[in-house]
Amino acid sequence: MLLAVAIAWAADPKGPRMGDPTGRIPGIRATVIGVRFFESPATPKQHHYDDLFFYNAARYVYYELNLAHPMPGRPTPFTVEEVWHAPGGPIVHRGSRTFTIQADWTASAFYGGARLVATKTVDNPLATIPAPSCLEDNRDRRSRNEPEIACPGVGHGTVDLERWPQGTYQVDLFVDKEKVATGWFVMSDKNAIYGEVAERVRDRSAPTGRIAEINASVQSVQFYEASANPFDRKDRRYATRFSQTARHVVWELDLQHVATGQWVPLPIEALLYLVEPSGARLVQRKVMHSAVPGDWKNTYHSDSFGWDDDYYWDRTGTSQYSPRGWMAGSYRVDLYVANRKVASGSFQIQPNPGVPQPAPSDSPPAPKDTSATFSRIYRECMKGSRSTRMVDECSRKASEGAAR
Repeated sequence: MLLAVAIAWAADPKGPRMGDPTGRIPGIRATVIGVRFFESPATPKQHHYDDLFFYNAARYVYYELNLAHPMPGRPTPFTVEEVWHAPGGPIVHRGSRTFTIQADWTASAFYGGARLVATKTVDNPLATIPAPSCLEDNRDRRSRNEPEIACPGVGHGTVDLERWPQGTYQVDLFVDKEKVATGWFVMSDKNAIYGEVAERVRDRSAPTGRIAEINASVQSVQFYEASANPFDRKDRRYATRFSQTARHVVWELDLQHVATGQWVPLPIEALLYLVEPSGARLVQRKVMHSAVPGDWKNTYHSDSFGWDDDYYWDRTGTSQYSPRGWMAGSYRVDLYVANRKVASGSFQIQPNPGVPQPAPSDSPPAPKDTSATFSRIYRECMKGSRSTRMVDECSRKASEGAAR
């Protein structure tokens, strides 16, 4: 849905229109190579990029402005004016932020956010609705992988619940009074979001090999292993076999096309499947908000899969616990642009001999320590919980207690 909105809006065969994003910031000699979005508490801890968010659970939504530029040689500040549009188009928020590019940077990313919730008053005669402030605290605890607390019901009468209005939001970014970029995200309910993912899984069509909106043909989908920085091109080696110890496996989509003449946002939805004898199982879903600058031709676009946390596993809609590591086997990556499968690629994860193989589970993983002291503290902490985050927290507390 959203992916089609972004690229169809920009792909005008007549060329740039008045008010279209330029994709350029002349004052700092920068090119906009993408506008990504993530949801977070007021102070971001992690950037889980997405374009679909739960309207009744989202707190702040942040844009991230990705730039490519030459080294400025000195710290160089610039100011971004942001204009947020609610579903249907009305302006609901304006902001201004000054960022600084450091002297030796050749690429940079800067973010800003907003919380655009609406308040709904509901009857609560039996005090059965958890206190909203407690729910907000628990969201912060989850983001820090800390255990949640039981939320008491609030008083009789009515309760004010905060929710993002559902629909598509647009964020316009301006520098020096010129619109340099635009991005979109959607607020929806759980069933609609996971319904879109399920529709992708049912798709058995062959990749088109083309992105008609920018008149591009797919040249290849290649893979390579990366560590902490998935996009460092130094010493890059393409491969189709990787060890289970690989931190990130990066996909790279190479396109052949002429210069588009205008900046075009190019959101790419990437689905990672583990190909098993019984069929392909979706194990991660990610969205890469890339872009094609107007004077660039033959571009490449990339993003990575890894197991640093469970976010992208959970975005498949599964009810199982994450394996938290690469499972040995064959994998397939399907890439979608404007709701069409444009490319696919495959790679293998080689098993490590003698090492236990990770696997998804219907219950939290068991703690490794089995001493009596550890077990007692662990049981008291868990109190029957099935939360993976509680397993982590209680294992830590039990290990500290057993070591005393």
